[in-house]
Amino acid sequence: MTPDQTTELLKALNQHNWFLVGCGIIWLLGTILQFLVVTRIKSAIENKQHFSRLRYEREIELYREIWTLVHEFYLKSVLAFGWKIPSNQASEISEKPTKESWHKSRELLSRTIEKNKPFYPSEIWTELGELEALFINLALLYQENQIPPAEKRDAGQQAKAQYEKIEQAIRKRLAQFDNVN
Repeated sequence: MTPDQTTELLKALNQHNWFLVGCGIIWLLGTILQFLVVTRIKSAIENKQHFSRLRYEREIELYREIWTLVHEFYLKSVLAFGWKIPSNQASEISEKPTKESWHKSRELLSRTIEKNKPFYPSEIWTELGELEALFINLALLYQENQIPPAEKRDAGQQAKAQYEKIEQAIRKRLAQFDNVN
């Protein structure tokens, strides 16, 4: 309220002009109500932004953790089954894993996927579920001593395709965060 408006309100009170006094009180209550509503909305927006930031940070950690395990498992599978090694990943591969180390890697990845299940968005969960189904087939193939070349090749193609699908699903999910204003 400006000094002039305050002076007018005081004059109205002295003159018992209740209409002007009522208008001044209504204006004052409206200003207070507007302040309270704006403060509440601002607080709600800040809370939502804070939650969104925390969720983004947690998802990034989760994707980093799961991608590391997916990548390691894929590379071990490449070596274990004698699939063609991608040229950009050849330097990461040191020696052929044992059946035991391959199974440990598979179990670690499977446990990590399962323990974080509620935190994956549906599109990521779908791709990880398909990877787990592939685990079962790969484990069965790996337990057999003689794997037919066609099955080995098919399993390699499926594993590579699923590996790339997971990568793309994670990239797409992260791009969704970038596109939100």
